[in-house]
Amino acid sequence: MAHTNRGRVILGVEFITNGLILNDAWAKVMQSLGRPPLTVSSIILFNVWGFLLGIVSVWLYAAMRPRYGVGPRRQFAQESRRG
Repeated sequence: MAHTNRGRVILGVEFITNGLILNDAWAKVMQSLGRPPLTVSSIILFNVWGFLLGIVSVWLYAAMRPRYGVGPRRQFAQESRRG
């Protein structure tokens, strides 16, 4: 049985969502902001930026977890004690 190419599935869903369903909405929003419509390169840039931001967020959580314990409440308590 062949494996599903997850990258292609994600790109397909991305194209259907932003390229077909939300295309008019995106154009209206950009026009109301006085900006030109989104280009393919800017959409790719936003996706890459979001992916990198996700990786950095997971890395920061992994770095903080041994020092502050598990869960957001514990981390907030430790940070508020520091001042």
